[in-house]
Order: sequence, then structure tokens, then C-alpha cells
Amino acid sequence: MSGPSFGVTTLAPEHCEAAAALHAACFSAGWSASGFRSFLSQSDVYGFAAIDLDGVLLGLVLARSAAGEAELLTLATLPEARRRGIAWKLMQAVLERTWQSDAQRLVLEVSARNETAVGLYRRCGFVEIGLRRDYYASAGKQDALVMALRRDQSEVGDFDRRGETGQRPPEA
Repeated sequence: MSGPSFGVTTLAPEHCEAAAALHAACFSAGWSASGFRSFLSQSDVYGFAAIDLDGVLLGLVLARSAAGEAELLTLATLPEARRRGIAWKLMQAVLERTWQSDAQRLVLEVSARNETAVGLYRRCGFVEIGLRRDYYASAGKQDALVMALRRDQSEVGDFDRRGETGQRPPEA
């Protein structure tokens, strides 16, 4: 079986225009290229990009770490590129980088209606720790689940159980 047809690299300023277009394709309130540039200029922000063999940005993840805690700022995959393991690989990269910092916990907010994303985060080991009512006002007042993964509960060493096949791990 062949490996995935994309690679994961550090999200860099030269990706910002494509990142904005990808984000707009995924979210009703997509971020601008200047917004991505602003985040990437901050020393506590890091991210990764999934890029196909033709140089097309398929997905991205952005996080920040400070004072022993990290926050997942955004995770997005082009709609037509979903179900190929891209988000899984991006989460692997961001978790590895997060645990290299002094962060003891990674937190995120996700739409309670986004069952696919919630399922991904649960498979990564995240647990729900709260609910923010009407958090996503631009998306029709959707609630957000607050989820967290503690460093001591992460299986980052065993995180990529798929190897290079690009297949999703078996459901628990």
C-alpha cells in the first residue's frame, strides 16, 4: 500500500494567502491572510500545513503555547480533501510540537454540531471539560465544546498508529 499523497511541513508566511482561502472554504468567518501573518509573527504561535505533491495546501493547524498551557487556534482541511487522514497527521504534528514546549495541557473549542471534528479530537484523547453557549455567533449561535488533553494522558509516542498507510486507526 502506498503512503499518503501529501506531506506535513511548518506553516510559514508564504502559506498565508492559501491558508486564508482554505479557512474561508471551511468556516463562515474565515481568517484573512493578514490574520494568519499576524499569528505567525508571534513567538508563541506554531502551525503546520499539509501540502499535496502539486504544492496545494490541503489542511492546516495553528496553536499557541504560553505559561504551561497550549491552545489549538484552528484546524481546517479542504472539504474535497477530507477523509484522507490529513487532520489526523496535522494533529500528530501539533501534539508533538506542543509536548516539546512546557505545555502540560492543550485546550480547544469546537462546534458541538461538528461531529466529525469532535470524533477526531476524542480519538486523539481529548475530553470535554466545558460548554460555551452561543460561542459561534457567526454560525447561527452554535454552542462550543471545550475540550482538553493533558500531557500525561497523551499517547503522542503511539499517536500515529497508522504508520505511513494513511488509513485511519481502528475504532476503540
